Amino acid sequence: MVERLKRLSISSDATSIIQEGVGNVIVIASCATAAAALIVPDLIFGFLTLLRSVLESLFLPCKLLFDLASWLSGGSSVQSAVSSVDNARADATHVRALHAYFPTVMIIIGLMVYFFNEGSRNVATRFIAPGLHTAAAFLIFSPIALLLFPAICIEAISTIESREKNTQSG
Repeated sequence: MVERLKRLSISSDATSIIQEGVGNVIVIASCATAAAALIVPDLIFGFLTLLRSVLESLFLPCKLLFDLASWLSGGSSVQSAVSSVDNARADATHVRALHAYFPTVMIIIGLMVYFFNEGSRNVATRFIAPGLHTAAAFLIFSPIALLLFPAICIEAISTIESREKNTQSG
């Protein structure tokens, strides 16, 4: 009879380890997709801005020559040709507010805190990771914030379970 109980406890320990591993994978995937969804649009915009700048610099001499040719034939001033070249150059300054970068940093810090405080007995440190991810979701305030929902739920459940384990054992 005692052997059955030992086998049952071993299999339940293995099941809890597997469930914990699956939960960790879901937390990592959720945080990674949210961070990627926040950062990738800026990376694409930066690449397209760089491409536009390179193409403008390649076509700039042709534009100046065509404007000078129209100046010679039409009698307009050289200033209009130079100003048209200056108008073709667009400002490539794209300053994105803390709408994307600060929540991304919060997501990454929350993920590190979640894994570094895995076995912590301190009650206050266990609530930091779900708190950071919830604050990041409120700062994002878009459909991208829903990508963090599975991570927040799993972190909250694991926090509650670890608190119950500590109160039962201590």
